[in-house]
Amino acid sequence: MENVLGSPPPGMVSAEDMAKLDELRTAFPAWTIGWSAGRNPWYARRKRGPGWRGGAWALEAESQEMMRDLLGGVEAVNTTHAAASVAAAARRRLGALAERLRGHGLIVDLTTDLDVDDDRELDGGTARVALTVAVAAGAPVDVITCQARESDEGRLWFYNGAGEPIEQASHVVDATLVITAAVTADAEVSR
Repeated sequence: MENVLGSPPPGMVSAEDMAKLDELRTAFPAWTIGWSAGRNPWYARRKRGPGWRGGAWALEAESQEMMRDLLGGVEAVNTTHAAASVAAAARRRLGALAERLRGHGLIVDLTTDLDVDDDRELDGGTARVALTVAVAAGAPVDVITCQARESDEGRLWFYNGAGEPIEQASHVVDATLVITAAVTADAEVSR
């Protein structure tokens, strides 16, 4: 069986199947979808980049309808697992950030199942875990969340309470310095 990458040569596949192929490619842009001569002529391969977190990456089907069903199912499963994986990684990053901030003398509380201002849209949606940070009791508090940032290929980032990105979550030391400076400055202004 010879795989044909991209579009099949003219005459190898009908105009109707070419239209179906184009339809699938439009509906599932994260996949390279093609057609080859063989028992299962429809194939799809996931485009994997730096944000790839695992899951199904290759499919074969005997019909366009079967391929559509397989792709839809894989997308649903991958989305569910990716969300759980991102949430677990965000909790770990926030835990590491919390320890660093405590080391700088800040009051830090790790909160789970927190919905951050429903009217504020962050790349990752609603936060499930957040840090509240203050210099001292009664001082202004900032809420720090950790979410995937689509504009950075889905990498985790820390966000402040205004929904502004602070720093990539893998840069905990840098984020600690930025947050400490911001919270300290806010406390000075409120005195």
